[in-house]
Amino acid sequence: MIESSPPDQIAYGYDYSPREHIPPATLEFARTYYPFMRFGLALALMGDGYFAHEFGDTWHGNDWWYDELDFDLGRPLSAAERIDLGVDPGPNLVDNGDFEDPLPGTWRLWANSSTGCDATVTRDTRASATGAVSARVDVTATSGIDWHVDLAQFARSWTEGTAYEVAFRAKADRPRSISLAASKGSPDWRSYGLRARVALGTEWLAYRVVFDATETTSESRLQFFLGETTGTVWLDDVRATVRGPEVYRRAFEHGLLLLNGSREPQQVELGAGYRR
Repeated sequence: MIESSPPDQIAYGYDYSPREHIPPATLEFARTYYPFMRFGLALALMGDGYFAHEFGDTWHGNDWWYDELDFDLGRPLSAAERIDLGVDPGPNLVDNGDFEDPLPGTWRLWANSSTGCDATVTRDTRASATGAVSARVDVTATSGIDWHVDLAQFARSWTEGTAYEVAFRAKADRPRSISLAASKGSPDWRSYGLRARVALGTEWLAYRVVFDATETTSESRLQFFLGETTGTVWLDDVRATVRGPEVYRRAFEHGLLLLNGSREPQQVELGAGYRR
């Protein structure tokens, strides 16, 4: 279920009784502010969801109607797919991401000993997803807080407003979760836009996490937080590259749906037979 609303300054800006406080002209602006409605509708249709567009959490059930809701798209002909707009991902921004070289100088493991955490990292020649080795992290004692065991690479560079994709392969000795982050390597330790949690299984799988860098920096760490539980985690083929715009399409019986998840307008070739 996807619910969209006008911008939060309006949806949350008129107390718990907006009908009694909002000026009529502002209410009409909220009703006719189409970008959020269209994004929510397209997002719901990308995944067979239900959809509502309302004032916000303080006012439900608005009888707002839009032309898009009257159009019969028919049944979907395929799953949603990302459109390749031809953006060059550039080089891998991670050094020694395949762990083929010695770890010192590229990767650093920290365990918060003040809370009783203990962990080791080694290059494992008996388990790899690609190449000859992987990184094996054995967490033998932990506080239960994910960032209290941290495998990190320092001095990573990001550009503000750029989308990046962090891809890697991983497995664990039993099903568990780990987290990823990008944060400053010194006080104030602030985040640069990446904080994600992924669930691992006992077989090698490929994972991808996308984030928008919030600052331009060369002082970021790329971090794998492994302290949520004890056990063994293997990592391999870690890559960080520029990610093209998040633009998706889905074909229906009577039309084509487009969803632009980027911050900028995008040019998309539709092919013959379509009109907006």
